[in-house]
Amino acid sequence: MKRNILFIILVLTIRILPYLLSNDTFTHIADNLDEKVPNRMVLKFTKTFFDVSNSQTLDLIGNNDFQRNWYPSGFGITSLLFYWFSPLVAFKANYIISILIGFFGIFLLIPKISRDISFAIQLLISFSFTFLPWVHMFECGYIAALPIFIYGILNIFKKQNLLVSYLILFLYPFFSSFPLIIFFVFLYYGVILLLLLAFSKFSEFKKLLTGLILLIVSTILANLNLFNLMLFDHEFINHRSVRASSDLDISQRIKSIINIFKHGRVHAVSNHEYIILFIFIAIFIYLAQRFLKKEQSVLLPFILIIFWVFNTILSEFANFFIKIPFISGFDYSRFSMLNPTIVYIIFILFLDSVFRYKRLFYNLIGILFVLLNLFQIVRINKEYLLNVECSFRQVEFNKSEFEKHKYLSFNSFYDETLFNSCKEILNKVDDKPICVALGIYPGVLNFNDIHTLDHYTNIYDLNYKLRFRKIIEGEIGKSDYIRSKFDDYGSRCFLFSSELREFWHENQGEIHTKFESPKHIKNLDINTAELSKMNCNFIISSVVIDNSMALNLELLNSVTNTESIYNIYIYHIKKKIKPL
Repeated sequence: MKRNILFIILVLTIRILPYLLSNDTFTHIADNLDEKVPNRMVLKFTKTFFDVSNSQTLDLIGNNDFQRNWYPSGFGITSLLFYWFSPLVAFKANYIISILIGFFGIFLLIPKISRDISFAIQLLISFSFTFLPWVHMFECGYIAALPIFIYGILNIFKKQNLLVSYLILFLYPFFSSFPLIIFFVFLYYGVILLLLLAFSKFSEFKKLLTGLILLIVSTILANLNLFNLMLFDHEFINHRSVRASSDLDISQRIKSIINIFKHGRVHAVSNHEYIILFIFIAIFIYLAQRFLKKEQSVLLPFILIIFWVFNTILSEFANFFIKIPFISGFDYSRFSMLNPTIVYIIFILFLDSVFRYKRLFYNLIGILFVLLNLFQIVRINKEYLLNVECSFRQVEFNKSEFEKHKYLSFNSFYDETLFNSCKEILNKVDDKPICVALGIYPGVLNFNDIHTLDHYTNIYDLNYKLRFRKIIEGEIGKSDYIRSKFDDYGSRCFLFSSELREFWHENQGEIHTKFESPKHIKNLDINTAELSKMNCNFIISSVVIDNSMALNLELLNSVTNTESIYNIYIYHIKKKIKPL
């Protein structure tokens, strides 16, 4: 037992240590740094973490009309970490918690569904699961916590460790996300209950029903802001209610389904393409043989494969057929969020059938698949590899390093020193400066306690979107891509420029660093009069606006330093300008 504990500590140390050694961290920008971190900092600056009133507004976003309940709940573990700790510490702690939850979830689940997998294999499978590239800022356990949730369900079903299992179900919503995954967990939980009611003993149904009641109560508690908004703010119309589904034809959607089936989906990647997909084919052949022999042992993997396929198909087509007014704008493509855990359970069941033979050849085959899967997942987890590298040397953000990594660190992205200088300039000119960002994420400004009209959040009022559209209507007319990004989606309510289009890619999105060209925008087509109507008086830009005079803009100052990845230009929308 002691030796096993030492091995667990060893593999977790390998996984976590790079995030402990460095005083910085590298991560994907998308949804981590551009939205979820700054949105929680907004709650911190406005001291509204635990407010749930629909009348409470945020004086750091919009024209002082953004409701608190459009932003994340303050009761989830991820939000609480930002309430208790500094941003970088909270960010790292959140990631480490997600690793621990994912590791122990799979580790505890394996003995529940397999009798023949050894401790070493159990350890390696659990280790590999932690390398799945989940966006942990959605909530630390939105993907990671599902295995331990299933572990709790199985315990309740088997009448084992009931107190601990009910506690797992109760705590699960505080570590996970209702719109991303818990909603779909409810759907499948309901199906299980109906099947139990129809084909099993009432006592088994009653125990799982108790678990469901606990889950419903804790989900409401963990998401008080969201439920208060949905249930009691009858005037609110979510901007997502007019969100358009992609106009792919049937053949394109089939190709997309095949691609999701091979690779996984954004935010629900299972990295199974090369190893587990091959295993799936082997499992299918194995199940077909056993099914013909009427063996009951094939039922569970067969059902899981059906779920995998079903979720993948629904992720492409559900939005066309499912319309629930209560949750208008809900994204049903997130059925695929369940797939990474399903894929791993299928993998475990395959390994169980291999090791069951207890012969050297089969054991070697099983070990080979485990090692190949681990190697593949670690190899493509560039974030982890970069953090390992940077634990042993300091990365300076010169041009060659930036081009090499295409990642930005937490500290360099938010650059508190640089933006504190910007804030001093703003406050000298105006007592209550309101800004929009150009070539940088507005979340960077929000993180540094700078008020913005633009924002990235998944829930806000449709009327605000329509008002903001008047500001960028000229740029929308120049680019179908921008039109689609704003009109059909709109969660990124940004000051778009068609001249920066070429710099939008997966890791950086709308950020423009000083290492890139062009450094100028020749013809920015925005309505500064509409900006003024919304009390905006500054544009914080990472590029020079050549037609600034035509837009009634005056360049107040530029800010940079050798350590920064940005060149910042502060433009004032001309009214009465105080001297600096």
